Amino acid sequence: MRNYLPVTTLAFVGALALTMLLGVLLPSDNVVFAVAPVFDNNTNSRNVDENTPPGTNIGAPISATDMDEQDLEFGNTLKYSLEGTDAALFDIDSSTGQLITKAPLDYEASGGMSHSVTVRVDDGEDETDVSQPVTITVNDVDEPPAAPAAPTVVSGKDGTPSDEAEESTTSLFVVWHAPENTGPSALDYEVQYKKSTETDFGTTGVSPNATQRTATITGLDADTSYDVRVRATNGENDSHVNWSFVGTGSTNKEGNSPPQSTDNTIAMRNVDENTPAGENIGSPVSASDLDTTTLTYTLGGPDAGLFNFNTRTGQIRTKAPLNHEDPGCYDDSTPSATTCNYYVTVTVVDGAGGSDATGIRIVVGDRTEPASAPARPTVRATENSSTSLDVSWSAPQSNGPDVVNYDVQWRKGSDPFSDDNCGTAVENNCLNFTGTSVKIVGLADDTTYEVRVKADNGERASAWSSSGSGRTSRANHDPIFDDRPGGSDRGTDLTVWRTIDENLRPGQVVGRLFADDEDNDRLTYMISGMDASRFDFNEANGEIRTKTGVDYNYEAIAASGTCGTLTEQEVGSDRCYEVMVEVRDGLDDNRAEVEETEPDDSITVKIGVRDRDEPPSAPTATATSP
Repeated sequence: MRNYLPVTTLAFVGALALTMLLGVLLPSDNVVFAVAPVFDNNTNSRNVDENTPPGTNIGAPISATDMDEQDLEFGNTLKYSLEGTDAALFDIDSSTGQLITKAPLDYEASGGMSHSVTVRVDDGEDETDVSQPVTITVNDVDEPPAAPAAPTVVSGKDGTPSDEAEESTTSLFVVWHAPENTGPSALDYEVQYKKSTETDFGTTGVSPNATQRTATITGLDADTSYDVRVRATNGENDSHVNWSFVGTGSTNKEGNSPPQSTDNTIAMRNVDENTPAGENIGSPVSASDLDTTTLTYTLGGPDAGLFNFNTRTGQIRTKAPLNHEDPGCYDDSTPSATTCNYYVTVTVVDGAGGSDATGIRIVVGDRTEPASAPARPTVRATENSSTSLDVSWSAPQSNGPDVVNYDVQWRKGSDPFSDDNCGTAVENNCLNFTGTSVKIVGLADDTTYEVRVKADNGERASAWSSSGSGRTSRANHDPIFDDRPGGSDRGTDLTVWRTIDENLRPGQVVGRLFADDEDNDRLTYMISGMDASRFDFNEANGEIRTKTGVDYNYEAIAASGTCGTLTEQEVGSDRCYEVMVEVRDGLDDNRAEVEETEPDDSITVKIGVRDRDEPPSAPTATATSP
């Protein structure tokens, strides 16, 4: 008795065999096996210290694993990218998922808030990319303020600094300016003093007016020189902040009436940016004195070197044009400040032991400043493209704000300039101020274009640059067989005839299928079809020849109605061979070398065989004896 396997068992075995066969034949990235990558068990939060320089790794990579990647032959390559609310603040290594700082981050500017990004990983398969949100927390780092500039020390007045002039020989008045401060903006100050003949400041100090940045020191000796120093604190590592350099001043002499400035203890002057050198900045910082009219003024403070000054009148003047956009003029004591300020101190002395000082904040007013026009752009044909141009230019010199974007226009011949306004025809459109190049796409091939650029700094756009010109590359022209009649398109079905006599010896020319190429490129010909093996073929010039070992015998070929009828100049034949001849130039439309899978043109060739008279050979006579 025979045993037969159940049908269900046979089906299972067949399915298993098919599955194993597919596993061998199909690559692992085939849709049958495509598996989405999975993020590793790493946390979705990272920390970075504020002020960390660009290019620093932020924690461990946000890595993922792809099961397809385990296949050494067909494994996928994972590519990481960033998106989300704060993605522009960070970089990511596209091959490892490592988050990287892009610019220093400020804890105070963000109010201590964390940043949110999304890491996306793509394995190259359709609909198998995945993402993971990541929170990046900026750690607060102690940022004590810098040391202030040396304070100005003058003879003081009885009472508060706002009182009218009252003679005093036992007090000093101290004026200083806020130092650079990248940490919290709530500054407080400490003031210490000592006689200039003493070596140690000790702990002697006063509580200053932090808002006005002034202090009055009382209970001193008359006509005595004192050294004073100041330091600023903002609540971050206050014990390690630095003292200013020492400022020195003397108390008034007995019986002398000291000079009194007509300005407040902290005054303001205004000047427009780009004001030429030698112009007065506001009114003089004058003073009055009951004893004498011979007063001498000096200019000090952290920014005194930027200005000219008249020591007889107390007039501050411009030394060179000032730029409102200069980052060095913003008030570093208040990180969020947006006005441009410089700080000086005007001191007046009477030569008899009396002196006074006024701190001055010079505010530089903003003016509308159009951006400078860029220089003529460079225009070149894009490599491996016949329909685009690469345009580049140098960023113009800016006396005002930095350029925030550019507009690019182009035209062909005498046509009007395009009004694309950085639109769809510009590949990387509407750049920020760091970008000085674009690619213009969708142009005609082998055509000259003029291109011009203008810059915009947010205050006013510049004039257009001079036009640069460039020519797109010529597009590739595919070859076409000469046998095609006029008006016949390449690639359409076409059959041509070639004819040979039967019984031809090897090496005889059957015919040549010549193709024309407007670019004069090197062409490659190929032969295929049911009878291609019966002929020799030259791939360099499309020539077909008879082949050794093939018997081109009319009688041996079956008659066929598909052979057609030849022209009157040729002998008709109802027997033929059929081949296909193809031609390629190996270039794409942009003249880049490619491995072409489809021919640029092809023709069916039917090779008719003529019947020739073949009389029998003469018989051989054999004589025999009777």
